[in-house]
Amino acid sequence: MSYLINVYDPKEWDIYADSTFYPVKPKKVQTLSKWAKDTDADIASNLCFFNFLSSKENPGYTIQYLRIPRLGGDCGYGSNSTPQLITLPNGDSISGWSTVKKPAMMDGAIISANKTSRRAHTAIGTTTDNRYFVMQNNGSTEYEMCRKIASFLSKYYGTKVKLMLWEDGGGSVGTYCRRSQILYAPLKEGANGRAVASVICARRKANAPKITRTLKKGMTGDDVKLLQMMVGLEADGIFGNGTRTRVFLVQKGLTLTADGIAGPKTLTALGLY
Repeated sequence: MSYLINVYDPKEWDIYADSTFYPVKPKKVQTLSKWAKDTDADIASNLCFFNFLSSKENPGYTIQYLRIPRLGGDCGYGSNSTPQLITLPNGDSISGWSTVKKPAMMDGAIISANKTSRRAHTAIGTTTDNRYFVMQNNGSTEYEMCRKIASFLSKYYGTKVKLMLWEDGGGSVGTYCRRSQILYAPLKEGANGRAVASVICARRKANAPKITRTLKKGMTGDDVKLLQMMVGLEADGIFGNGTRTRVFLVQKGLTLTADGIAGPKTLTALGLY
């Protein structure tokens, strides 16, 4: 199994959703790399294969609800009028998908998680210190995924899950990092990611702190976490062999000197220096 967890501090990241509105005939889907380019995102993650019903096409709506055409209605937890929602900094909100109409986790506790089915999962959540996270995995159960995110947030960020919602990636997971041109996708889905209808996007704010030191194997810190996120790795803040290998591959892809060390030229190419 494999995991990717991105944790976003809204003081440093613009976080927003984008989607093909429902109904669209024919339904328009795009690769993750195209979503990233079209929305000017540094990172674009598959949120749901299906479409949103949004306020932009229905003025009476003030919230974006996830809509699954095959179910014939808006999806949420509880009733359609009062679902659990993740509200993004720009004011839009995202509901989740679950056959039992319950969130994955609330206030650090697991609420709804299958313990037997192993497949691709996507989820979005908030933390007790007001950060956002997007989690994707392939090959684990929902229960294992909940245990993973709780452990990860506690160990590397010192926080807990406030609310986590399951999303429906259509049996697929994928995150595309535009500056490094790296795709996280455990299943073979092409260099640009699978074509999907709905994404969660993150763009580094212009006034966010930059990385001011050369990063290499053996180093730790928040700047290492940031580098890891921008090259499609689990951001644990530890520059180990996996991070060195990924930096080397990014450097080759960007036609930079490939030494596995993130110096000024590499960091500038990633928008971090």
